[in-house]
This record gives sequence, structure tokens and C-alpha cells, in this order.
Amino acid sequence: MDIKFGVLLMVLNLWLFLWMCRKELTGSSVLLTPVAIFGLMEIISVWPAPFYAYLNNIVQDGYAAVVAGLSFLMFLAGAMVARYLWCIRPGEPRRFLERPILDNYGTRGWWGAAIGLVALLIAVGLLLYQGMPPQIRLFAEALRHGQPLSIALPDIAEFRYNLTKSYLFGGEYRGQGVMRVFLSMGWLYVMCLAMVHAVAAKNSSEFRLWKIRFILMALFSLLFIAGEGTRAPFLMVLVQLVAAFSLLRPIKRTAMLNAALAGFVLIIALSMVSYKSMSWMNAKHPLLEGAQAVLQRISTGNGINNVYIIEHIRDGMFNFMEGNVHLRSLLATLPGTRFSEQSFSNILAETMRGRFTTSHSTSTYLGTLYFDFGLLGCMLGYGLIGFVLQWAQHFFFQRPKRVVALPLMLLLSTSLGLISLYGWIALLPKLAVLVFCDVLVRSLRRLRWAPYGPIKAEPPVVVPAPVMIRGREKP
Repeated sequence: MDIKFGVLLMVLNLWLFLWMCRKELTGSSVLLTPVAIFGLMEIISVWPAPFYAYLNNIVQDGYAAVVAGLSFLMFLAGAMVARYLWCIRPGEPRRFLERPILDNYGTRGWWGAAIGLVALLIAVGLLLYQGMPPQIRLFAEALRHGQPLSIALPDIAEFRYNLTKSYLFGGEYRGQGVMRVFLSMGWLYVMCLAMVHAVAAKNSSEFRLWKIRFILMALFSLLFIAGEGTRAPFLMVLVQLVAAFSLLRPIKRTAMLNAALAGFVLIIALSMVSYKSMSWMNAKHPLLEGAQAVLQRISTGNGINNVYIIEHIRDGMFNFMEGNVHLRSLLATLPGTRFSEQSFSNILAETMRGRFTTSHSTSTYLGTLYFDFGLLGCMLGYGLIGFVLQWAQHFFFQRPKRVVALPLMLLLSTSLGLISLYGWIALLPKLAVLVFCDVLVRSLRRLRWAPYGPIKAEPPVVVPAPVMIRGREKP
């Protein structure tokens, strides 16, 4: 199929997407709603891969681009149908942003309850890593013996394998998967809680205190999430935090670009202390090589596997799995589930490399849908996703902006946009952890103040909405 048709589809999709999200993305500030996050993830991580494959002679036509383009077009159509059925007017997220925050429960006891969750997160982290996180421990050991940090990189890679993959190939299972999800989502919830209270206390004496607490939680999350030697989990935590903040306070486009640049630099820094950096650290221009490697990983890392899946099915190497990929993913969310056969991503990795490997060539959700149901399944699946995300976005933004409910509501909202990368099944345990953390913190707060009588709703404390002057927040 002609690559030109794929290009035209992408141009049409981009125009329609920007038109649909014009109130969120084209104003003086950027609002990252579920629909906007999903679209941006597709544009960044899915669209470039088919054209990269075509330009590098990996594929001979633009069929993969057409699959991605038609699927995204159906996503937009599903969102438009939801808008029509619920009479959703453009600019609803902007109106949500401009509404004041209501604090009917006061600030009493929230940090004490959050400390209980922090203690649990630290305990789970120490149990998972059997001590301090491996990067901290191994780097400290290298410095103590006067050795270069690079000598610890192979040990970090082995530790990472034991945490993330060994139990898939007959190794010991100690609940690694459950604990890793709990750590990433738990620290995300604590940071979002501190961020919401800092915004709500902007005009009070507690603002500086909540700001310090947020910074401390960010450092702990860096230690316990990125400390295992991976980059993606901590990066996704930052993406969700920025998206949640954009729905609390206006973020100018320049500030959003600066945040994206800072995130890119952080990824390079995390890559420099991982085993993967050994391929470019000794290059003539290591920073340039590292930036290129990170940029390629973001734009085509998983997206290129969509292309391989589509092409291998077209040439008869693979057959449509008719739902088995989704079924296996659903069963894998159950703790301790073991499979006698290889995962589909591992089979794809071996097919691409022509040998046994413990690597997994993970695709985005587009590849998963195509592997199971083909082009028609991708189009119908994306149409349903667009419909659900637009409805969920409407549901969230109709709720009152109460401090007690904002952390969970914001994180559930931003998590839905990540279906583009992981699919809806992979999000189920993450959403369950977020709900657990919210229930735990609320329960601990009530227990903390039980000796002083039940916590009653106090007179509402209204946190003023940001004052906008010509589309910008008044300082």
C-alpha cells in the first residue's frame, strides 16, 4: 500500500486531533486530558515507526502507517460520538481548571496519614531489593573500593533481570511484579497528594511545608523506582504528575516545553548509569550518541515492534491470535501466575534476533490489537477507546474539585491516557493500587483523629481559581 496514503492519513489525523483538542492544547496554557494524552502518546511513540521502517527498507510499503492512521481516525470518531451523545461542549477541561478548589475537610491529619503509606512503601522497597536499591548499593560499593562506576553496571543489569524477568524463565518468584507496581503507583499517589495540598494551600502558611514534603517524596520515588536500574517507570510517574498538575494550575506552553526538555535530560542521565549506556559511553561524542539513542527509543522503541507484528502476519510467519494475547495479559495480572509457553513478546524478540533471548520486544497497544484481531480489531478497539476516554473525561470534569477526592481523580484520569502504550489490561493493577492507596490514607486519617472524635465536615474553605488575564494566570 502506498506510503503517500499513510502520510495523508497522518496529516488528516493531526489536523482533526488539534481541532478536537484546540481548547486544551492551543491556548496560552496546556491541559493534558485523557484524550490529549492518548493522542500525544500515539503521535510520539506510534506514528514515527512505520515511516522509519519504510525509509530504512525494513518494509516495502506503507501498510503499517495505514493501520495506525485508520485506527487513530476511529479513535477520534469514537470521541466525537461521545461528545455528541453527552452534548459535551469544547473547553470543558478549561472550565474545570477555572473552578475553585473546595476543602470541606480541612488539612488536619493528611500528612500523618500519608506518613503511614510512606512507611509501607519504604518497607516494600526494602523487601523487594533485599536492602537498599541496587544502583545505590552497588555504586556505593564501587566508590568505597575506589573503582569506576561503570564496573557496577553489569551487576545492576543482572539484578534488574532477577527483578523483572527471571521468574518468567524458571527463576524464583517473590512477588516482584506486584511490589514493583505498588512502588511506582504508591509513590505517584503520595507525590500527587502533596502536590494537591500545596496548590490548595498556596495562599496559606502551609504552602511552603507541603512544597518541601513534595520534594522529599520526589527524592524517595527517584530512589525506590529508578533505583532498580530502569527508566520507564519513573518517567511515566513524572508524565502523570505533570499531566495532573496541568489540571490544577495553568502551565504555559513554554513551561511545558521546558518540562519536556528537563525530562529528556533526566532520561539521558538515568541511561548513563544503566547497563545500556555501555554501547555509547565510549563513543567520540557520548552525550550526542546518548541523546540520539534516547530519542530513538522514545519515538520508535516499541512502535517498531508494531511494524514487525503487522509484517510478520502479512508474510505468514505469525497467525492472528484471536484474543489469546489479551487473555494471557489478563491472566498475567494475577500474582504468581506461571506459563509453560513463552510470552508473545519474547517469541517476537527471538524471531527478530534469530536466537534464544530473554528480551521482550514489547509493542504498544496497537500491535497487541493487530496481533489478536487484525485491522478491523484495531479500528473497532480504537473507536471504543476514544468513546470511553471522552466519556470518562466528561465524568471526571463534572465532579466537584474537593481536596479529599482530587489526588485519586486526577491520577485515574491521567492513567487512562496511557492505554496507548500499555493497553487497558496492564492498567488494571495500577488503577487498583491507586484506589488502595487512597482508601488507606483516608482510613489512616480517620484512625489518627479517632480519639478526638469523628472527623466532621468543616465549613467549606474555597481555594480561589487562578485569575486569568488574556489567557494567562495572574501572578
